[in-house]
Amino acid sequence: MSMKKTQTPVTLRALSLVMAAEDEDWRDYALCPEIGPGPFFPEKGENTARARAICADCPVRPECLDYALAVEATLPRAEWHGIFGGTVPGERRAIQMRRRSAA
Repeated sequence: MSMKKTQTPVTLRALSLVMAAEDEDWRDYALCPEIGPGPFFPEKGENTARARAICADCPVRPECLDYALAVEATLPRAEWHGIFGGTVPGERRAIQMRRRSAA
C-alpha cells in the first residue's frame, strides 16, 4: 500500500491516539495488532472489506468503536481517518450526530 504524503500525518496521529489509550485492557483482545495497521488505514477510495471483516470477528469491536468516537470528538473532522470498530469516518460522524440528537 502506498501512502500519499497528505495522509501520512493523519494516519500516524490517529494510530498514535489509539495506541495511547488510557484503558488498554480491551486492546489485549483486539484482532488488529496481529494484522498490522495497513488494512485499517486505507487510502481514499481503497476497499475496506478486509478491515471490516476482521472487525466483524473482533471480540472488542464495541470498545474500539466507543474509543474512536471519544477520541474523534476531540479532533477536527479532517483528522478522522481509519477503520475503527468496523466503521469508516463518515459512519462514525453519523453515529456522533445520532447520539447528540438522542441526548
